[in-house]
Amino acid sequence: MSDPVLKLDVTGWVERARADPVAYAQRQAADVTLNAMPTSSRDCS
Repeated sequence: MSDPVLKLDVTGWVERARADPVAYAQRQAADVTLNAMPTSSRDCS
């Protein structure tokens, strides 16, 4: 059976926007939010 986990290169996605300061800041915020989700879901149980 295949592994159902989807692996994304979020860091690469953030870094590709480095030339655009607004997009870069937005992607950094998205990166922080996405990385905080697994941590917060453990605290809610």
